[in-house]
Amino acid sequence: PLLQASKEEGYESYMAVMPGEVLARIYSLYGGKLLEQNVRVFLQARTKVNKGIIETISEKPDHFFAYNNGLTVTAKEIETEESSGIKVLKKVKNLQIVNGGQTTAAIVYAKDKNKSDLSKVAVQMKLNVTLADQSSELVKNISRYSNTQNAVREADFFSTHPFHVFMEKASRRIEAPRKIETGVRSKWFYERARGQFKDKQAYLTPKARERFLAEYPRSQLIDKTSLAKFYTSVQRKPFQVVQGAQKCFLNFADLISNQWTSNKDNFNDKTFKDFVAHCVIFIEVDKAVAASEWYKENRGYKAEITAYTVALVAQKIKDDKREIDFQKIWTDQGFDTSQLEVFVDVAEQVREFIINPPASTS
Repeated sequence: PLLQASKEEGYESYMAVMPGEVLARIYSLYGGKLLEQNVRVFLQARTKVNKGIIETISEKPDHFFAYNNGLTVTAKEIETEESSGIKVLKKVKNLQIVNGGQTTAAIVYAKDKNKSDLSKVAVQMKLNVTLADQSSELVKNISRYSNTQNAVREADFFSTHPFHVFMEKASRRIEAPRKIETGVRSKWFYERARGQFKDKQAYLTPKARERFLAEYPRSQLIDKTSLAKFYTSVQRKPFQVVQGAQKCFLNFADLISNQWTSNKDNFNDKTFKDFVAHCVIFIEVDKAVAASEWYKENRGYKAEITAYTVALVAQKIKDDKREIDFQKIWTDQGFDTSQLEVFVDVAEQVREFIINPPASTS
């Protein structure tokens, strides 16, 4: 049953009560496709809020409606009918859960993992039917204004931008070059929405999870804020990196948004490989710094050392009127030993400058 709350040109809003069993069946059928407009996917059962949701379902399912904030969903169109004088929802096109992804996944988790009875679980639902040209802005604002159960980071709000959708799709399709030591074809997993990597594994059998991790090794996981840090370092702006993940990401978001608006056709397979090459540079240098004897003897400031080292080498290459060969880095998936030694030598000097700055430095 639906209760209409508002109706404007190109937009309608309804209130409804979603049975827990129905919601679990829908999620079991469509999974992450329901959360493509959500700023994140399931954060697993470890967070305090999600533990509370699962506990309520198990111990006081009839109280769930009173305790839970419910769902906010969007749809492109709906089909209704009258039943005993009441408007009833029959069909939904492109249902998206933009707020309440944690609630939905927790309900499914309780059913599948804890074998909880959902017959008494009821979830309040705000259903918003929007025209396609209004959907993107509306979804972003709904996520920003209505998400109060788990903290949403600023970086999460940029997760639905077409750039991140492009990166996500490319990462599921493009194989990395064969690695000599393993002989296995793998891919880099781009985590557009926070928690995707774990969510993809949540309901896999041990063998299926093993296959998933062979295809997408944890060492080849890139999230949005890490990409921003890696890319910004190679682009010679370490001062933005050391301001913190969220500040760095906001600068990155502005840059990428402008580039996308200027010419989105520039974003292709080569672009994806170049972005991954930026990540490879930072990751390999960071690992080499961590393994160096001088760092082991005096640990600390590794993030700053790596960011400034990568930027300094990139600046030297630019000063010499040369360019970084990102395609070769993609092909090799790293550097040879002599190249890494250069980075480590520079890093040691950077570390000394950081821990012993000139007296004039404020």
